Amino acid sequence: MAYIPSYLGGINETLLDRRFTLETIEAHPEADRIFVRVQFRYTRPVETGSVHKNGWLLLDPARYWTIRAGECTTTLNDSESGPRLVSRARVNLAYTLTDDGFPLIAKQSLVSEFPETGRQFLMEETYEFWEQPQPNEAEFRLSYYGFPEPEELRWSRPTPWWLYILLAGLALVMLSFAIYAWRRHRRQQLALP
Repeated sequence: MAYIPSYLGGINETLLDRRFTLETIEAHPEADRIFVRVQFRYTRPVETGSVHKNGWLLLDPARYWTIRAGECTTTLNDSESGPRLVSRARVNLAYTLTDDGFPLIAKQSLVSEFPETGRQFLMEETYEFWEQPQPNEAEFRLSYYGFPEPEELRWSRPTPWWLYILLAGLALVMLSFAIYAWRRHRRQQLALP
């Protein structure tokens, strides 16, 4: 799923709710590109009435369906006082591309209006993409940080030369016993009348 700003009327909480409805999906040409505009509606009952969220999202199908812009209007339909506009939020997102063409958010701006209080909230955030290089393999060893390696984890110790001599001597002793046993067995077979 695409990144959805959490402050955009809280719609990221409602997307998986069965009451979330897509009203229209249409092409939205802009300059030399075509975007997709999705209009949505969401109604949730509350104790005193219901909460209505209406809005739209502008998606970019050429860049992994990222959200370019959006708006969400939240209305409280109170059984006592009737419908009243609680908030309206508009967001614009700008992206930068990584070396492999994946879009990352570079800038986002949000304008939230609260008509009951007459307040307006403006927030702009700028992000800088920084890619951490791969760590060196030596950094995963204790000796890199000045600590001795545990005896069990010594890296690639060569086989001692005396082990080869011992194994070769053992093989010669076993071969001489095998030859002795074979000659003795052969002599006994020849000695039988």
